[in-house]
Amino acid sequence: MGQRRPGRPHGEGRRREPGEVFGAGFALFADMLLMGLLTTVACLPVVAAPAAFAAASATLRRAAGTGTPADVGAFLRRLRARTTVGSLGAGLLLPFVAAVLLVDTAVLRGGLPGAGLMAPALLLLTLGGAVVALRTTALPEDGRLSPRASPTSGAAPCCSPPCCSPRC
Repeated sequence: MGQRRPGRPHGEGRRREPGEVFGAGFALFADMLLMGLLTTVACLPVVAAPAAFAAASATLRRAAGTGTPADVGAFLRRLRARTTVGSLGAGLLLPFVAAVLLVDTAVLRGGLPGAGLMAPALLLLTLGGAVVALRTTALPEDGRLSPRASPTSGAAPCCSPPCCSPRC
């Protein structure tokens, strides 16, 4: 039972080898540190940030699911695959959104009526937008928001506006 089976998370069901200083739980921690460093470097050109986050989350998801360590080559392959026109366009939105938030913050500090109510609303909107953006980049497959959106889900295509398939 000391062998790690494929599909188990890092450290689960694995005993420490003789001479191993740290337990297997540190393997996932080390993978996360490596992916954080690689993502930081890949995000230096701001337009590459969505692709970098997507590549890091896909690499970590695979490493945690299969029990194999994450490596630089896998990250770079996934980064190359996820660097598309759409991800670069989303990356161009980041400086625009930052500029809009700076202007909104400057207007709120100007002493306009209702600034006390709008400041927390702006903060919540910004945090919500950041959560949605990061969760979107962490999706397992591009463009797949639900099992119904997958072309391999087995759902028959609709044949007419009043759909005849119960799975649509």
